[in-house]
Amino acid sequence: MCCVVSHRDAAKIGAIRDESFEPEAAGAFFIAPLSPEGRFAWIGLTPVMAAGIWMGLSLFGVATPEGPTLWGSPALAGLAAAFLFPTYIRISPGKLDVIRHRAFGIGKANVESYSLRDSRVVVDFKTSSARLYDPGLAIDPHLKVNCGGLPGSKRLLKQFLRGAVSTAEAPELEGDPLVG
Repeated sequence: MCCVVSHRDAAKIGAIRDESFEPEAAGAFFIAPLSPEGRFAWIGLTPVMAAGIWMGLSLFGVATPEGPTLWGSPALAGLAAAFLFPTYIRISPGKLDVIRHRAFGIGKANVESYSLRDSRVVVDFKTSSARLYDPGLAIDPHLKVNCGGLPGSKRLLKQFLRGAVSTAEAPELEGDPLVG
């Protein structure tokens, strides 16, 4: 089951048909829940980024304990964690693969697969996010993918819908360059 939230012009989405399509992969900045390594990097880098911002601003005599130091450091730490531990999503018919790499993408990736056919898929074009819920009446999503800021985020969100309705077989990940 899939649902589209807050899209004013449904004609822009077009018809979502049950058809096969080539898997689409994209880098993902924020996927909840975070991997343990990503969470550790984000939490650990936040004070480092705060100190860096504070020192940089103090050179110009404008450093204060609030403002950019407090609000900017988690954002910069998140960007640094995304760079250190790259994460990709791969949407294919009926399946979403979350591919999480170790530091700097070295080594074999950890792949988590989610069924788009069995999950409730909620796509929100206003916030550029997709949420997967367990079948039934689950209130909290078991996976949230934020596509905001990604090139082609609207196209990627449409792929979530296409993947949810497609009954075609999903290709295997063996030999996929994202996996390593």
